[in-house]
Amino acid sequence: MHNPSSRSIRCAISRLPGLHPLLLVMLTLAIAAIALAQPRIGIVGGRYVKMGQTYAGGKLIKELKLTNSGDDTLVINDIQTSCGCTVPKISSRRIAPHGAADLTIQFDSQGYQGEVQKEVDIRSNDPLMPELVMPITSEVYVLLQFSSRGFKFGSVKVHSSVTKSITVTNVGSDTVILIRPRNENPQLSFSLADTVLLPFSSTQLTGRLRPHRVGTLGGLVELKTDERWNLLFKIPYTAFVKK
Repeated sequence: MHNPSSRSIRCAISRLPGLHPLLLVMLTLAIAAIALAQPRIGIVGGRYVKMGQTYAGGKLIKELKLTNSGDDTLVINDIQTSCGCTVPKISSRRIAPHGAADLTIQFDSQGYQGEVQKEVDIRSNDPLMPELVMPITSEVYVLLQFSSRGFKFGSVKVHSSVTKSITVTNVGSDTVILIRPRNENPQLSFSLADTVLLPFSSTQLTGRLRPHRVGTLGGLVELKTDERWNLLFKIPYTAFVKK
């Protein structure tokens, strides 16, 4: 928004004929107030956000209020995060004076352990704070451990059969039930040796590749737990298929 100077305001008013002096003063003050109106960004509860605690593979969601305490419309130009594991969503990018918008932050904890610190960066038309940085803190505990970060089948021949396995261990003190792994590539199949993991026990997640096309394969196999834990693990796989 372009704010005219007080000099230009006085010049414009002086050209208006026959104005009563009191009315002239009131009009000058009103136009000056409009010219000086500015948005003011804020977060209810402060910009330091504690997401809470979860087990690796779980998601944390925080509902916040983004406020505008100013006298002009607050425009959110951009919202960025320090990594793809943190996803912000805002209900409106234009916030009326003295209004608010819902800001939802979701954190995916897969691959993390211990205290995790991320950032959400909000850029707006607030002249005093055009960039609002929100530190995000989460606490992640490990329930399931994997012997490998993914399935690397390496270089394989077309129409052959290759098998790889990953050991999944329950390091917690409660039983964990695993759901059948899900994969959308028909050239691969995945299976679990056991779906019920007692405390400190292990099972094998096995992937079998039967490629029928030459080229590079890559994707994710999803492994879920039951609703009690509600954890989701996305395990990558890669292969190079040759003749």
